[in-house]
Amino acid sequence: VLDTSGQVEIYVAELFNCSTTELASLIASNIKIVDAVTVNSYTLEELCHRYPVEMVRMDVEGGEYKILQKKVPESVGIIAFELHILPPVFEEKKIIKLVEMLLMQGFKIKYFIKEICTLSMFEWIKLLGVRRVYKLRPLLKKLNKNQEFWILEDVELKRFKEIIDGDPLKVGYHLFLMR
Repeated sequence: VLDTSGQVEIYVAELFNCSTTELASLIASNIKIVDAVTVNSYTLEELCHRYPVEMVRMDVEGGEYKILQKKVPESVGIIAFELHILPPVFEEKKIIKLVEMLLMQGFKIKYFIKEICTLSMFEWIKLLGVRRVYKLRPLLKKLNKNQEFWILEDVELKRFKEIIDGDPLKVGYHLFLMR
């Protein structure tokens, strides 16, 4: 899924979870590219027309802004995505603008998560569910003493901006938005 349909190059990174269509983000992050593959791309709107899409979950290494900058189809009631602030491709201002655009379309920030970078938050949530992971926060913090971890529920835009502005590392966020 991209902002346009057609053919596109996916740059395969040495670290496979960093492969992306965003060449500039790989270059900016000094990640080695080992291959490029041409694939067909579709817009979110095209896929929602073709299939009954109610939830969108993405981990597209900086491509979220391009995909979600257009109006999200009405059938989509939940959006979950990972955020990394990776200048010059995905800067803090772009993230805030993206969230503002989604809020104007009727979405609300249901969960805002700062990930434990050594563990995959979505793997924990998939296994245990959001509420259980939230209850296990003290244990997860002990397992990962050097990193901050939290889950905030029903976050207003002002609080979201304060957190993003105040975090020196600005990595490893997840957003769950619901209409």
